[in-house]
Amino acid sequence: FPPPPRRRAARARASLAEAFAGGPPPSPGKSHAADAFRAARMGRADALEAMIRGGEVHRDAVDASSEHSFTLLMAAAMSGARGACKRLVSLGADASATDARGRTALDLALEYGHDAVADLLARKGAPFGDPEKNKQTRADGAAEAR
Repeated sequence: FPPPPRRRAARARASLAEAFAGGPPPSPGKSHAADAFRAARMGRADALEAMIRGGEVHRDAVDASSEHSFTLLMAAAMSGARGACKRLVSLGADASATDARGRTALDLALEYGHDAVADLLARKGAPFGDPEKNKQTRADGAAEAR
């Protein structure tokens, strides 16, 4: 039987806290990319930098678990994690990378209403994505839904 939900949640919080507090190293089969994307969404710039500098994850890693092809910078931008975005850009993350719909981190920050993040990315030279590809992808999705 699985442990009660309360114990499961406490265990998950404890393992996440270890991962971001310099706890024991992850087990050999554990996905570093999943931890990096979690850190990006949570705005944990320090944990991201440690994983990138330690070679556990590339600064332009793409989320393979999603059909959207988000990068770490995109995940941080969508979450409004300004500090994580700033650190990723300073580490050389590609601000011009696009997702499956042609959007950049700047586009996603604006789409999710994170103006401070969008301002930061724009000042760092991040471009807008390809609006034509975005329109085409939306039209294809609407056609499939019918």
